[in-house]
Amino acid sequence: MSNSASFDPEIIAKMFPGAQLERKSRNCPPRRYYLIICEGEESETNYFEALQLRLPPEMIHRIYIKGTGTNTLTLLKQAEDEYEKRYKSGEPPYYKIWLVFDHDSFPHDDFDNTIKATESRTIPHKCYWHCAWSNEAFELWYLLHFHNHFAGMSRTAFRNKLESELKAHGVNRKYEKNAKDMYNLLEPLQEQAITHAKIMLRNQYSKNIPPSRMNPATTVHLLVEELISYIPSVPKSGDPGRK
Repeated sequence: MSNSASFDPEIIAKMFPGAQLERKSRNCPPRRYYLIICEGEESETNYFEALQLRLPPEMIHRIYIKGTGTNTLTLLKQAEDEYEKRYKSGEPPYYKIWLVFDHDSFPHDDFDNTIKATESRTIPHKCYWHCAWSNEAFELWYLLHFHNHFAGMSRTAFRNKLESELKAHGVNRKYEKNAKDMYNLLEPLQEQAITHAKIMLRNQYSKNIPPSRMNPATTVHLLVEELISYIPSVPKSGDPGRK
C-alpha cells in the first residue's frame, strides 16, 4: 500500500466485520454557510479541508475553514470577530459556527469555559455555535477509526499509538501533524469512528463530569456527521474513480 492510498477494503472487512462501507442514500439538509475555526493550523485544518473537497460543489464554497494557532479563549474571540466581519460584509451570514480545539495543556477552567461560552452564543434559526473538542488531542479522533478501547493518554502517547496503528495496516511512516492525507486514509473507517466516538462520549457523560475531565473523549464526530450529511451518498470503498 502506498502512503497516500486508502486502506484496502478487504483488510478493513477483516478488521471490522460490521464496518459500514456500503453505499447508502441520504436526504441532504438545506445548504447553509459554515465557519469552522480551528485552534491548530495544521492537523485539524488539513483534515477538514480534505473533507470539504468531498462535498458537492455547491457546498464547498459555503464552508470557510481557518486555522489560528491560538488558545481556547482567544479562539472564541477570533470566531466572534469572523462572525461580525461576515455580518458587516453583506454576504449571507454564517448559519453555524464550529470551534475545533483540544484540551492539550490548557487549564481545565479555560477548556470548560470556552465550551460553555461558545454554546451559549447560539441564536436559534439565526446562528448556531458549537464546539468540536477533543480531550486530550485531535489525534484521538484518528485513533477511533481503529478501536474504542484505551484509557486516557498524553499527546505524545496518542501520536505513538497512531503510528503503530498505521504501521499495522500498511502505512509505514511517522505521523506528521501537517500531513494532508489523513482524511483520505481514514475515510473508509469513518462510520466506525463515529460509532466509537458516540460510545466513548456516552460513557464519559454518564460519569457526570465536565469535559475537561473526560479523558479520552471527543465531539469531533458531531461536526463530521453534519458535513457528510451533505454528501448524497457514501462511495463504496473500491468504487471505480475513487481517489
